Amino acid sequence: MGLGVSNGPKPVAGMGKISLAIEFQLRYDNVWNELFFRERTMCVTGINKKDVEWAEAKKKCRLNGETLKMAKEMGLNPRSLIKNIPNKTEQWKAPVSIWIQEMYEKRQAKALRNKVRKEKSPQ
Repeated sequence: MGLGVSNGPKPVAGMGKISLAIEFQLRYDNVWNELFFRERTMCVTGINKKDVEWAEAKKKCRLNGETLKMAKEMGLNPRSLIKNIPNKTEQWKAPVSIWIQEMYEKRQAKALRNKVRKEKSPQ
């Protein structure tokens, strides 16, 4: 269930204002309960909030363990990975897993160049 803001209940023929208010309250309660119990479950089970976010990013971005390790090593935020999932209108954008791998390779190559440059320079 998404936690976004809805436009409220849709009026149905024959449904009075009271029943609309009750339906709205039930929807609000469901969203609140989902948030409350998610936080409570994390506290009771000792699950770290970051671990939950990384698991969500792994699922939504379809990442494997190796790509996830690369992202963590580079210090990326799991929310930023989810934000960078390409939309249907963004066909130029690479999938998140390929984006992470390319960025990791570029950073490794840059680090290697800097290391070689430091070794060559006389001190």
